[in-house]
Formats: sequence, C-alpha cells, structure tokens
Amino acid sequence: MKENKVMALMEISINVLDSLIQAYDNKALSNSVLTEASHRIREHMESNQTVTDDLMKEVTMDQNSLLKLSGSFAHQTNLIIMVLQQVNDDTMVEVAINLARERMLQFFQLIKKDNQGIIPTKKLRDIESRYQLSDKQANGKKDA
Repeated sequence: MKENKVMALMEISINVLDSLIQAYDNKALSNSVLTEASHRIREHMESNQTVTDDLMKEVTMDQNSLLKLSGSFAHQTNLIIMVLQQVNDDTMVEVAINLARERMLQFFQLIKKDNQGIIPTKKLRDIESRYQLSDKQANGKKDA
C-alpha cells in the first residue's frame, strides 16, 4: 500500500508536468493552470509525507529507488511551476517549458533504468511515447 502511494506521487508529478507542457503547446498556459498544478503537487506531497517517512525506515533497494525518483519528480515539477509563476518574459517561459520537456524524458529514462527497462503503468507509457515521439521529431528538425 505504501509503495502504491509513492508510485502515485510519481505519476501525479509526471501528469502535472505533462499538463503544463500541453497547456503551453496549446497556448493555454495561464496563472490559473499554474495555480491548479501547484496545488495538485503540493497536496499530494503533503499527504504522502508521513507515508514517505515511514517507508524510508523499511525500504528495500528497489523501493528506495522508487521513493527517491518520486520525490525528485515532485520536487523538480514544483520548481518548474514556481519558475513559470514568477517569470513574465515569453523567452524565459519557453526556456522553462523546454527544461520541463528535457526533465520528462530524463524521468522516463530513470524509471526504466531502475525498473528493468519497463514503464510501470499504461498511463505513464502513453505519456512517455508522446515525449519520445516529440523528441524524435525535434531531433529530425535539427538534422534537416
């Protein structure tokens, strides 16, 4: 049960970051979108703090890796949200979104590395395939 809550934190973090990137791509990134994303991630982090603290006492190496990854995802997602809330310059927003895209790809690489090359849920696999595709398209444009 505790492991499921940690996995949920990781999924929420990835979903929040994904929703911010999609909002930006759809030209719908607004203060209300950022505020909602910030609330979602903070609520989940706070509600899982006790679970996280308890889990740290009894983890195996695999669970420990999962815990570190989910905490890192949540923290980094929260930092990107804070940057987006504070900048008014379109160029800086684009830089933050590009960083978010890079982090998303790195998140999935880390998950695969620590999970025998497997993305654990269908929802995460769907998100990952979208970012793999957009990364390939971006690299194709650079090569052209």
